[in-house]
Amino acid sequence: MSVSTSRGTGADKGTSTAGVRRLAAGTAIFERDGAPVLRTAAGEFLDLHAQVGPDLDALPDRVVRAFEERGLFAAPSTAADWTVAVLGEGRIATALRSLLVPAGFGRVVTATNDLPDGPAVVSWCCDALPPPGWRTFDPGTAAWQRCSVEGTTAVLEPVTQTKGDPGPADVRARRLAASGSPEHLAAYWTGPITHSASAVGPVEALFVAALLAADLLALTRGEARTRTLRLADLRTQRVTDHPILPLPAFHPRAERR
Repeated sequence: MSVSTSRGTGADKGTSTAGVRRLAAGTAIFERDGAPVLRTAAGEFLDLHAQVGPDLDALPDRVVRAFEERGLFAAPSTAADWTVAVLGEGRIATALRSLLVPAGFGRVVTATNDLPDGPAVVSWCCDALPPPGWRTFDPGTAAWQRCSVEGTTAVLEPVTQTKGDPGPADVRARRLAASGSPEHLAAYWTGPITHSASAVGPVEALFVAALLAADLLALTRGEARTRTLRLADLRTQRVTDHPILPLPAFHPRAERR
């Protein structure tokens, strides 16, 4: 097994302030005619009617309460406490590893042949169709993220945290049910592929890796995408989401005599 590790520095992202309190992502404070104005991430402008210095911890209590009620302060991130194991040797896996430490994750483990012990989440990335072991799922204490590529479409499966979450078998069953040519799709998945040309270049790999990293950050906030299949078009960068539910358990009826 080949394993290497990268560690984060704990540095905050974005414009720093003298204190600990930070604005929520996409929020800005600027001056208009010498008075401070806040622009929310959604584009709403709010006159603050208070002095705002470089240290947001020095804001008046009434302003702090108003900011907190509107969600204008960044929530504390727990990503630094997470270990991510990235499986795969292709461009998407490489691009994802390059993003995770800058995104705030505390430890990123590279495992090319096997899974190391103790990660909080495993991200398995393939630049093409997944290998046969893809459907094996033993969550243990780790969440699982899977991404593969079919033609010019990146397939980002739902994040799997427990055995009750939709896994690869659920995804394939639902996709076969929705396909106009399920026999051909099933044969494509099982192969063998005799000739192919990859659609994953450096730009496409970073595009998919950014989507995967965003999903992992959502996981650290308790907002995992566990019921949605995400398809990303590598040509147009169009992303579509499709609901995926677990397959119902099958219990054959006893033969009646």
